[in-house]
Amino acid sequence: MESLAKRAEGPTAKQTILRQWLSESQRLGSIEYIFDVGNLSPLYPAEPGREYATLLQILQYPFSHGSIHIAPENPVTKPLIDPKYYGGEHGALDLEI
Repeated sequence: MESLAKRAEGPTAKQTILRQWLSESQRLGSIEYIFDVGNLSPLYPAEPGREYATLLQILQYPFSHGSIHIAPENPVTKPLIDPKYYGGEHGALDLEI
């Protein structure tokens, strides 16, 4: 973890926070698993009469940050979600973790 913290070093406040997240003195989780009964996949539509379960693996405290955009002219429409997994300046750290 210390080698990852060194790769997150830099002068900005964001980089300081990233380094703190990786420090050994912190007792933070890194992976969370959520099990849900139902089909949460946008890639595989549910078939009538079938039962589904979904297991989600979630990286806690990720370094890559995405965005959610809501259309102001019609806020009840589906939002545009771009998680940008493993992207940006420190996205490679997420992938390695």
